[in-house]
Amino acid sequence: FVRLFSDLMEIYDENVGGHSKRVAAAVRGVALKFGFDAADVDLIESAALLHNIGLIGVPRDIIDKDEDLLDEDEKSLLRHNPVLSQDLLSSMDTLRQVGIIIRSHTERYDGTGYPDGLRKDEIHIGSKIIAVCKLYDRLRFGNRKRTLAEAIGCLNAERSTGFDPEVIDVFIDFMKDWKDDGAGHSSRAHGRLINPVSILPMSEMKPGMVLVRNLVTAKGRLLVTKGTVLTNAIIEKVVNFHRIDPISGGVHIVRQAQNAV
Repeated sequence: FVRLFSDLMEIYDENVGGHSKRVAAAVRGVALKFGFDAADVDLIESAALLHNIGLIGVPRDIIDKDEDLLDEDEKSLLRHNPVLSQDLLSSMDTLRQVGIIIRSHTERYDGTGYPDGLRKDEIHIGSKIIAVCKLYDRLRFGNRKRTLAEAIGCLNAERSTGFDPEVIDVFIDFMKDWKDDGAGHSSRAHGRLINPVSILPMSEMKPGMVLVRNLVTAKGRLLVTKGTVLTNAIIEKVVNFHRIDPISGGVHIVRQAQNAV
């Protein structure tokens, strides 16, 4: 169900779907750094994948508009997303906790967030992690792309106001293992290559690999966005489409999903 709706978001809006999948990959890496057990990691990752599910149906020109250019009605529409997302998931017992985490991911550490004005330890740790990873992804891949150093600087500027300082520290520690150049390619840190990109044929795709380029068919159909962590279901989908609408140029991946953003 989680993967299905994640793919539906990507079909509705490539930017929203790609953003959610990149955030989920980062969230998983940070949650593992915290040392959470497998069930909690999966729970938080699922919330990250679905944190924008309430945006389905919102006009795409509003979703894609720079936040500074939104009028009050448009801001109100987007701000309803966390509550609507929770409402959509609340009818399924297995996803109620996912909905709670999503509801709180727009809260702020100092209590000035929404929808409930929660602060500090009142906010679920999964919500705090999603908030940090979400802003990082917007800064690096949004309309006004920031450098890696600028993005980290923006996160630190929100320390103890917008974000839990412990979450920021763990996120920055996580980032030491993988650095991106904002375009999906590997980069160098401390004189060594981090997560080099491989170009593989379809037959060598494996679960856990991370795409660093969109997978597009010869007819221009977008199948999977960059930043997506490959699963068996995604691989099967890609292989099936490849038979009827070939993908040329191979699959560009990095191999360690836990380190990918």
